[in-house]
Amino acid sequence: MININLSKLEKQNVYSPNDDSYLFQEVLIEEANQHQQLSSIVEVGCGTGILIGSLIHELNKQNKSPLISLAIDINYDACIVSQKTFDNNQIKCEIINTNGLQGLNKKFKFDVAIFNPPYVPTEPDELQNHLNYFKEKQQLFKKLIDEKVDGEQFIEQIQKVNLIDVSYSGGKDGMYMTWNIIDQLIAVMSNQGIMYLFHINKDIYLLFKIILSRILLNI
Repeated sequence: MININLSKLEKQNVYSPNDDSYLFQEVLIEEANQHQQLSSIVEVGCGTGILIGSLIHELNKQNKSPLISLAIDINYDACIVSQKTFDNNQIKCEIINTNGLQGLNKKFKFDVAIFNPPYVPTEPDELQNHLNYFKEKQQLFKKLIDEKVDGEQFIEQIQKVNLIDVSYSGGKDGMYMTWNIIDQLIAVMSNQGIMYLFHINKDIYLLFKIILSRILLNI
C-alpha cells in the first residue's frame, strides 16, 4: 500500500480517500496481477493520487512499470497533493490540471483508464458554477504569473479559489459528469483497453448496457 499524508488544509481543499477509494484501491492492486506490460495508464479525477498511484506501485513491484502514466484533475490543489503522493512513494506519473481530457491529443490511446466519478446530484446551475471556479482559478494563475508573484504569496492567493465541490458535483441524477467523462475516455482507449469505473448503481446491468452502446457508437 502507498502512503497518503494530508495536512489539515489539504483535507479542506482535496477529496480525501474514503471507503469507495479503499475498495477501488484493493481491486486495482489485485488487477495488477492480471496485466502484462502496459504501455499507458490514465486517471481522470486523481484526487490524492491513491488509485493510479497504487496501481503503478504494484506494477513496479512486479517489474511491469507502465511506459506512460497520466493523472488528471480539474482541482489544482489535488494535482499538488498527487505530486506529493507520487514523490513520497517513488512513483513516476505525469500530472495535468485540466477539465476532463480537455487539451489532450485524442490520437493518443491508453491501455488502462481509471475513473471514480463525482456522484452527488447537482442542479445544472450549481454544476456550472462549480465548473466556472476552474476558469476563475486559471485566470488567477495567469494574473499571478504575469505579476511575477511566487513563493508563499502565490500559494496563499491560489488557495482562495477552492475547487473541492467539483469533486462531488455529478450533475443531473448524479450521472451527467459520469457519462461526460466516460464518453471522453472511450474515445482515447486502445482496442484492448480496460476502463476501471467505480459506481454504485442498483441496476448495474442497465449501466453496462448503456456503456456498451456508447462504445459501439465510437467503433
